[in-house]
Amino acid sequence: PVKQLELNAALDKFQSLGAEGSNKETVLRLEQIEQLLQLHKTRYKSRFITRIGDQIKQIDITEVAYFKAEDNEVLLVTENNKRYFINHALDQLAEMIDPSIFFRANRSYLVHISSIKKISKYFNSRLHLELEPVTREPVLISRVKVTEFLNWIDK
Repeated sequence: PVKQLELNAALDKFQSLGAEGSNKETVLRLEQIEQLLQLHKTRYKSRFITRIGDQIKQIDITEVAYFKAEDNEVLLVTENNKRYFINHALDQLAEMIDPSIFFRANRSYLVHISSIKKISKYFNSRLHLELEPVTREPVLISRVKVTEFLNWIDK
């Protein structure tokens, strides 16, 4: 995987040093780099499947409000408050889904940015999230993750 910041730094350095040869060769090199980037572009999961009895249901990632770890199982909760068990751990899910729209709030929750309805300060420099659909217990951002969360939400 290629990190965008590292790529931008490399391209800036390449341009500042000046490419040997003509501008035409430079343009060709840049086009080749762009083509390679398209090949290595991270592809995130766009849907999940779950079993309901003997049926298989497909759920689009755009319908997901949050993922919740509960009793050694993971629940996928949709915007309509429908709950489905899925066969992935939260750690696996965090790698499979787009980090620009999902955030690992704590050990139990991976939340979609649009499911966050309210953010409040909480004891010990933590944050409390109110999600939609409503959760049974408070969803807290630890003191250690507050800065990371605020940077994520501010993108």
